[in-house]
Amino acid sequence: FLYFPLIHDLANLNFNPSYSSLNETLKFIPIPYFALIFHAVVIKIFGYFGFIFLEFLCVAIFLYIFYLIFRKLNFSSMTAILLSSFAFTLPPIMALIDILNVPWLIDLDLHYHMLYDFYGDRIPRPAISNLYFFLFLYLLISFYKEKTQSSFFGILVGILLSAMWVSFYYHFVCASIALTIVFFLKYRGQLFDNLKKSSGLIFKIIISFFIAS
Repeated sequence: FLYFPLIHDLANLNFNPSYSSLNETLKFIPIPYFALIFHAVVIKIFGYFGFIFLEFLCVAIFLYIFYLIFRKLNFSSMTAILLSSFAFTLPPIMALIDILNVPWLIDLDLHYHMLYDFYGDRIPRPAISNLYFFLFLYLLISFYKEKTQSSFFGILVGILLSAMWVSFYYHFVCASIALTIVFFLKYRGQLFDNLKKSSGLIFKIIISFFIAS
């Protein structure tokens, strides 16, 4: 619970905690608010038991996001539910592999680096930060497959990019690269003409990112 002091201070709108009686007149310190804001809100409203409620809510959101992703990939509803549940169980499966000491899987050394932190209840990563990334992936798939987007699409993408930048910037880098690739793939026929038509969308993404950051 290394982030608990920051969560507590954010819940009390204390943006310059010194944590020292020797120097209590500090200026504002940077707080990863996008990664901690939800925990700060529930601790303010429900007290410390709000953490338990938020953990269940995050799991439900995770399952729902992956359900939407698999449905967008044309899987049936039942298959999407099963695949979403399997995705959620990947970290426990990796932990079980460690316990069982399966030689050929351990030698691959992929389970820890790629899947162990796929999702879990550790605050803020991956409990919150990974949800931003997964939701971004769903929007990216929707953007690639659908011809038109809602007026709020660019704003939401910009906010998610900002959230990833604040909470876990590696996700921001991956998401930015993925967004660029998808733009090129979607508009590869007449790239410059289509990018010109999408200038409003790009403008919304950039402005939303800087405002949220």
